[in-house]
Amino acid sequence: MSDLAREAGATVVSGSSLKAALDLNWEDPNECLSGLQVVLEALEGVTSWVETQPEKETATPALTVAEQVKAQDVTVNDDGTAQLKKGVARNRRISVEDPHRRHGRTSTIPDPAKKSF
Repeated sequence: MSDLAREAGATVVSGSSLKAALDLNWEDPNECLSGLQVVLEALEGVTSWVETQPEKETATPALTVAEQVKAQDVTVNDDGTAQLKKGVARNRRISVEDPHRRHGRTSTIPDPAKKSF
């Protein structure tokens, strides 16, 4: 994974914790914005790298989710800087694993893996 992340220019996402990899003071708004920029650059790098791959369709669902989260949570100012949007997007996607989960409630679609015996 780390070799692929290096190729894509996204080593920040190759570890077990993005928050730890960013190593920021989360109380400092400027550092938070800097971290957001690093994550967006990693997404751009991965997207560009995937486009050069012969089996890019394999990554399409994950990139679609990443772009959906970006669209609902990030805004770009007139000067080109990104920042997190204020408030919560309508029908916000809060889980990358469960697209039907909304506002902290589990989806009503049955999951066989969670079936109780």
